[in-house]
Amino acid sequence: IEDSLNQQEMIRTIIDLSALTGEFVVVNKKQLKKRLSLGIEKRILLDNTQEAHAFAQAQGSEHTSWRFLANLPARHQTAVEVYGSTVLFITLDRDPCLSVLLRDAAIAQFHKEQFDFLWNLALE
Repeated sequence: IEDSLNQQEMIRTIIDLSALTGEFVVVNKKQLKKRLSLGIEKRILLDNTQEAHAFAQAQGSEHTSWRFLANLPARHQTAVEVYGSTVLFITLDRDPCLSVLLRDAAIAQFHKEQFDFLWNLALE
């Protein structure tokens, strides 16, 4: 996940907050602090629940935008981040967790456009 901090392009993220527990909480806090110090923008799509809204409000930062989707699949136990020419897939339900980095401009562009489509449908 540190890889996303090696560039200045906006990071697009979809994450299952219900799986953000234990060590993932610690990693998320460290990552957030580093990203904010670097001024890297991030957009995050979450399911449209009270818990997600409360989490977003508590995390609030000038470099993070949040939107909420009513029909985002619940409990998918994953995170996806898209930045530059990279797509990062992370499982959040396994020990050890599995992460896959795909570095391909065409695949990354497809996932950026898919994310942006969902972003435009989501609630602020």
